[in-house]
Amino acid sequence: MGAGGSPARRASSGPANLRPHPAGATERLVALRAERRRRARAARLWRRDLLLAMLIAALALGVGQAAIARLSSGSPGGPGDLSAGGVPEAAGQVTADGVPEAGSLAPKARAGGRPPAGPEDPDRTQSNGSGFVSKPTGNLRVVPGSSGAKGPGAPLRFMVEVEGGLDVDRRAFAARVERVLFRKRGWRAGGISLKRVDSGRAAFRVALASRALTDRLCAPLATVGLYSCNQGGRAVLNFWRWKNGADAYGHRLHRYRIYMINHEVGHALGHGHALCPAAGRRAPIMMQQTMGVGACRPNPWPLAYEH
Repeated sequence: MGAGGSPARRASSGPANLRPHPAGATERLVALRAERRRRARAARLWRRDLLLAMLIAALALGVGQAAIARLSSGSPGGPGDLSAGGVPEAAGQVTADGVPEAGSLAPKARAGGRPPAGPEDPDRTQSNGSGFVSKPTGNLRVVPGSSGAKGPGAPLRFMVEVEGGLDVDRRAFAARVERVLFRKRGWRAGGISLKRVDSGRAAFRVALASRALTDRLCAPLATVGLYSCNQGGRAVLNFWRWKNGADAYGHRLHRYRIYMINHEVGHALGHGHALCPAAGRRAPIMMQQTMGVGACRPNPWPLAYEH
């Protein structure tokens, strides 16, 4: 058709003459799009919160469980009993605990960094001045020695273990564990009775292990050579931490060692991780103090409400 076609046809060819939406349709379309955006944002937030909850639950399962029934019945005795299951720190735990936790402080890699590797590996080169150099064997040995029951009622029996080849006085370590656990201001304040044994059945064990063995004993918890843990009824203390401490305690290494023992044994007794209650207050013993104490003050002993 020529240029002089019908006006109706010419009118229908231009965008300016598109049919308008019915009354109110534009408002409904805007509202629908806004609702879709709101639902998409809510779904994203829900997925984020779900992932966060799953992460927190995984950490809690890793460092906060210990079965009281297991404590009552005990576990088979003897060195090298690498039973599975049980508890994190960290423990805390952090996490690593686990958890986290004497010599001088290392200039690098205490609470937040990585320990030195290669020829500076403290597990293999740190000496106590006697000329003996640590050469970890990867096997735990029960330290001979026993005690009477400390506290009322039927005692919980525990053993002390040290990995072969570590540059440490095994008997001195065991004696320190005894002193800490038998103090009335410690876990005994909650009314429990403790007794050290070196054979038979034990409710829990306290073991000093190299970084490599700590990682193996704590698996599947990720202690990454830096942290301690409680796993399978065994409070595993990282030898590197025992020698080097943590930032929160500075040069007060003896107090940090008390914390390590009390924190990991706390997990063995069924206690989970705790947080700083308020600025300036003493940190709970079940706080992952190896990773820092925040606004709290470092504290190596259980608080009254933790017993």
